[in-house]
Amino acid sequence: MRFDAVESLVNIKSLLRNVEPTAQGIEKLVTSLGYRLISTNEQLLDSDALFQQKDLRQRIIRTRRVYAQSATWIHPSTKQPFSRDAAIILIELIDEQTLRSRWPFEITRYAVRFGLQTSQALFFFVAPDSRSFVVTAYVEILDAPGRIEVRRLVVDLDNITRTDVESILALTYSRMRPDTIIDEFRMALPYLKVGQDFFREYHSLFQLLTKRLRPVLKVEEETYGYAQRLLGRITFLYFLQRKGWLDADRAYLKKRASGLHGRELFHFLYGLFDKLNTESNRDKSMGNIPYLNGSLFEREPYPQEQIKKISEACAPLLRDILKVFDQYNFTISESTPLDKEVAVDPELLGSLFESMLPESERGDRGTFYTHQDEMLFMAHEALRVYLTRFRELLNRDQIFYVIYGLDLQKEFRIEPKVAREAKDRLREIKILDPAVRWFPHGRSTSPA
Repeated sequence: MRFDAVESLVNIKSLLRNVEPTAQGIEKLVTSLGYRLISTNEQLLDSDALFQQKDLRQRIIRTRRVYAQSATWIHPSTKQPFSRDAAIILIELIDEQTLRSRWPFEITRYAVRFGLQTSQALFFFVAPDSRSFVVTAYVEILDAPGRIEVRRLVVDLDNITRTDVESILALTYSRMRPDTIIDEFRMALPYLKVGQDFFREYHSLFQLLTKRLRPVLKVEEETYGYAQRLLGRITFLYFLQRKGWLDADRAYLKKRASGLHGRELFHFLYGLFDKLNTESNRDKSMGNIPYLNGSLFEREPYPQEQIKKISEACAPLLRDILKVFDQYNFTISESTPLDKEVAVDPELLGSLFESMLPESERGDRGTFYTHQDEMLFMAHEALRVYLTRFRELLNRDQIFYVIYGLDLQKEFRIEPKVAREAKDRLREIKILDPAVRWFPHGRSTSPA
């Protein structure tokens, strides 16, 4: 990496460390990124007019357009030029729960479809009493009119990652040109890169770990299994941390493991594994840690002398492993074909968890992962069959339009009142995956 690129990353990280996650703080951030704000008296947008849907309006305090620039966009297929406004929209939401939920996806998509058809915008979201802000970008699927892919970055200011820094750096105005700014906004927040980078670094760590473990464990399958299990457990810790289930601290591992190295760090991690695998644990020395009633954190049946050798083999790498993981965002929201998190998501966790055990043991432990395409097909079909119960609301073509987004003839257009009734019917049901085998003790889950 060139010196100027490193310097830019350092500058952006310093900028984020000093950002206040308020409307005024985001305005300062946008200005620092090189954008010229429009005058305050021209910024305010009418949220009631922009968001006709009541459940959206109820979650929004204020909507403002803080930046706008006229530009020309060339359609990639037809090569036809279109006039577009590159815009930055700042939305204040009612609370942090709304900020961290799926509402930024829904609000972005609705605004694009019904209020900002001639703009290409970046959206920034803030909420009262939150230490985070959200950025969304989007692209309209050119061969599927009306379908919009939204990408979201959640920036936790108490735990800034390399993903945050690189994503925000790519938005700096100095990197834009008048003839490319629309495409830059369309392609902002590339979520695929995060997964690819994580897989590459994960694989490198795995190779280093197996190399050190091989003289201790001797058998290749056992060496491979232990290395995968350890890395998988650490991956799982980062998902739990992001959810706030490690002592309600989204920077738990960075704080608690600070200053620990070698075997001391090994014992800290195994102490945490034991807490996660112990029911009714009254020892709060590591904070409030939930019990997970699955096999993931069970101790291996090695004698003490073997554990000592394993810890000596792993210890020199553990600090580097945590440093790599600390650079990435993790999310407990699983991406869908149209909603993409700029983070390592549960789909990756499922793949890693499944691969942690040798194939011969997966049937005994029930460790199989249903891949997203299969899961989505089953969920869509369950919803389609459910909606056929309400023929007075929707006909067959309308149901396929709602569930699969297939083309709908104009004479079958769904009236807003009918759409609201259909949505209410869908909110009444839950889909249970009977293959779910673990959940945090004392907490409910929503598999659907």
